[in-house]
Amino acid sequence: MEIKDLQSKGIRVVALDVPFLNDWEKMNDDSLSKMIIDIFVTLKAHIAQQEKEKIHDRVMQELDVARKKGKKLGRPSTGVPKEFIKEYNKFQSGEYGSVTVVQFAKLQGIAVSTFYKYVGILKER
Repeated sequence: MEIKDLQSKGIRVVALDVPFLNDWEKMNDDSLSKMIIDIFVTLKAHIAQQEKEKIHDRVMQELDVARKKGKKLGRPSTGVPKEFIKEYNKFQSGEYGSVTVVQFAKLQGIAVSTFYKYVGILKER
């Protein structure tokens, strides 16, 4: 834990949202102050984790509702660029010579996975 690392280096942790933990002059026992800070940090971490889980659950419920209503989720499909179709037809007919798929994809400025995605879409049509 980062706070323990800081404390081990002799750095005092200041919690701005809890002023009573920052009154070092009143805390005579350094081990007591470390223990209180540890408890406080553990409590805050637990509360943050619970809140994260609640947010996740609410988001998943809303996504479920949207799916049931027929809403299509995710990134919209982009289709295949017309320029790619034109060049792919040339590639298929042999106008590119003995160029490999990897070389062709590089020439088009796309990844090989994008090449295969476009080809898959074209074959579905």
